[in-house]
Amino acid sequence: MLAFLAGPAVEPVFVEHHRALTTQAAEKVALAYHAMADRSAAPIDELQRFVLQSVWCMFAEDLGMLRDYPFQRIVRRLIAEPARSSEAELGLLFRVLNEKGARKRQGVLDGTTYVNGELFASPAHVELDAFELSLLDDASRFDCRRVDPTIFGSLMESVLGHDRRWELGAHYTHETDIMKIVTPTIVRPWRERIDGVASPSEARALLDELCSFRVLDPACGCGNFLYVAYRELRGLEALLRRRMVELARERGLPVPSDPLPYVPLANMQGIDIERTAVLIARVTLWMGHRQMIDLYGEAEDPLPLVDLSGVRVADALRVPWPETDCIIGNPPFLGSQWIRGTMGDDYVRWLSREFGVGVKDFCVYWFRRAVDHLQPGQRAGLVGTNSVSQNRARSASLQYVVDSGGVITDDVSSQKWPGEAKVHVSLVSWVMDPAEPPKPFTIDGLDVEGIGPDLTESAVGAWVPVVLTANNKGRCFQGPIPVGRGLFIEETEALNLLKAADAPYADVVRPSLTGEDIAVDVGQRPRRWIIDFGLRPLEEAARYSQALQLLRERLKPERERNSDRGFRERWWQQGRPRGEMRDAMAHLPRFAAANRVGKRLLEAYS
Repeated sequence: MLAFLAGPAVEPVFVEHHRALTTQAAEKVALAYHAMADRSAAPIDELQRFVLQSVWCMFAEDLGMLRDYPFQRIVRRLIAEPARSSEAELGLLFRVLNEKGARKRQGVLDGTTYVNGELFASPAHVELDAFELSLLDDASRFDCRRVDPTIFGSLMESVLGHDRRWELGAHYTHETDIMKIVTPTIVRPWRERIDGVASPSEARALLDELCSFRVLDPACGCGNFLYVAYRELRGLEALLRRRMVELARERGLPVPSDPLPYVPLANMQGIDIERTAVLIARVTLWMGHRQMIDLYGEAEDPLPLVDLSGVRVADALRVPWPETDCIIGNPPFLGSQWIRGTMGDDYVRWLSREFGVGVKDFCVYWFRRAVDHLQPGQRAGLVGTNSVSQNRARSASLQYVVDSGGVITDDVSSQKWPGEAKVHVSLVSWVMDPAEPPKPFTIDGLDVEGIGPDLTESAVGAWVPVVLTANNKGRCFQGPIPVGRGLFIEETEALNLLKAADAPYADVVRPSLTGEDIAVDVGQRPRRWIIDFGLRPLEEAARYSQALQLLRERLKPERERNSDRGFRERWWQQGRPRGEMRDAMAHLPRFAAANRVGKRLLEAYS
């Protein structure tokens, strides 16, 4: 029900029969959250805690973890008696939930117990107005037992805000896509082992092994990968228990009667750089833990909440990873060209020293760290930008997997990401140094003989790119790289410059056509204009005074912060103006141009 924080631009995917329940309940809490934020009812981090603590209480009441609905009763009493303080009374409830029984619980607090789990370590104190209280009251009337914890992923979408999400490359992963990783990495290998047991004692030994199986998501976000992994492991545990009973009955043997183990929730481990995301991940797992008890039988007591300190706040690339048995997740989507501006010069220098592969798409470093962390026979499944199978990024990621003894078993070679991120991704699963050749191999759901690091069928290895002969003859170039938003101007500004009489601005003001313009717009019209001084020195650029002044105001301050000396000193030029290319094209009436990230050559007509 916390999907409300996704805002209007993001619609999480819900199980169909939960859709109305989830969206309607979410809308109520969403309105309350945004109303509190709009009037600055408390600092944002406290509002976030308040929402998490409130929604957990609603969930816990419907699941019988808090008797007699103390949260709902307090909210309704506050509505009926406006003179009462929600800051005091809900704050007291949250504080009591973090106390081990020193306080005698009476009245509305009689149904409470010690919760802990760090969720209430900092009880939120927020004074609500009548409108906000009515919204929480409406939300609490929905049956939270039917909430799917995977919707918590969308909470991050609003908690971090659009700009922060983009900076981190953080994107919500739908459950359908999570299963494309969890199935080959966890479910299928364990099912094969369960199907292969031949005696009750063998099944019992395998159950011990299954219940010690640890999962790590080193970019866990709001915990959806970990929740789905936990749910599937509890399902495998139930399947193995049934298999043990069947084998005992078939052979006329007693069913093992000693206390049987279960998959501990603490076996789910995660790392994320955002504090709020980690707290949400823990709540997601706590909710899932309680629901799985109803679905698959007993596990740890749901209260006090299980210690999930193994889901922690850190920069996953800078800290040691815990021991684990498999690695899954969706590392950040951040292109190599954005890392310096987002993370800073010092971070880029550290990446280069630590990994020794230069600056690559950010997700590449998670692939390398996963390879280095896994033991023989262990598996990983990661989502990455589809650059991991292409050229520069492949050599540092999937080629590294293969060269280090990994065998890619499954992949979705490329699919459009269903969320806000405008990227295509690859979903890749592999096993490190397997004792026996794994089977089956699947690409996009189809069985193949083997998979190369380019994510195509290959029993031997991937095609290795070579330098084109044309590159050595001055006939093939990478195009100019602007380096700076300040180079681009609005069409109205461009047209005004072209009309100006003080200089021939058509020399330096022109449309900027991109591959996306060619591919998306039927008319292949450029959407942007650029001021392009080519290789002109500053003295010559000064002839076009109005255009230069725009760059002085908009581009120069941006360039002055750049660590590249050339960008700073030649601030009026494109970052990479490609003089050799301009010389080669100077006398050509036409030339071919290819989109840098496209698979096919696109033709532009004029």
